[in-house]
Amino acid sequence: MRLKRRWFCRWCCSARSAAAQCLRLADELTTVTADDTRALARRAQLRVGPATSGPADAPAPQPDLRFRLTDREREVLALVAEGRSNGQIATALYISPKTASVHVSNILAKLNVSTRTEAATHAHRLGLLHAH
Repeated sequence: MRLKRRWFCRWCCSARSAAAQCLRLADELTTVTADDTRALARRAQLRVGPATSGPADAPAPQPDLRFRLTDREREVLALVAEGRSNGQIATALYISPKTASVHVSNILAKLNVSTRTEAATHAHRLGLLHAH
């Protein structure tokens, strides 16, 4: 009986810890998603709720905060905007073509676009290439 109780106590502690970690991650994800949505709405001059009740011409947050692009992804995006292939990007950044491809895929997903041309267009329109 003691063995079952000891096992149950360990299981409860482990489950409690996992649940607390999941809750922290969920809170972080909710905040990131809400902040990103508000930033996009402000950029498009849309009113979506009380959090965006300020003037429509309020300064937009920094692009890297809105899209969560890493420094490396911004480097890759600049090269994509120049029309470079994955192989050319790989050579320029001293990475493998597969790594360049993964960066491009992540950029497309973060910008919610489906082509490199759309990514370049969005990057220019939103000022993502001039963030440094």
